[in-house]
Amino acid sequence: HPKTFHYLNQSKCFELVGISDAHDYLATRRAMDIVGISEKEQEAIFRVVAAILHIGNIEFTKGKEVDSSVPKDDNSKFHLKTAAELLMCDLKALEDALCKRVMITPEEVIKRSLDPQSAVTSRDGLAKTVYSR
Repeated sequence: HPKTFHYLNQSKCFELVGISDAHDYLATRRAMDIVGISEKEQEAIFRVVAAILHIGNIEFTKGKEVDSSVPKDDNSKFHLKTAAELLMCDLKALEDALCKRVMITPEEVIKRSLDPQSAVTSRDGLAKTVYSR
């Protein structure tokens, strides 16, 4: 339900008079069929959208190291795991993408931990980047 997803519940508006989400979903699927988007491609699109919603529900807290962050609780770990499964990527790689900044120099790869607020910024940036593609 939209109320359970951070990216959907910010406006506090969940229903519009005269709008049927179920009808609009079916119309979207029909339109995707008409323009030649295969069933497999449609599933991939909806999987990515679902992953973005789960990414938005990941919250962070301070980690053991100075200026580091980790998923806040079991709920955040659930959303992280679900997003990784939907994106078909490695769980630890996704967590690192959210909680660490990677700098690549000609000599080395440097990973720097992000504090919880920076991890939220990283989370939202990743969600926007994935959505834009």
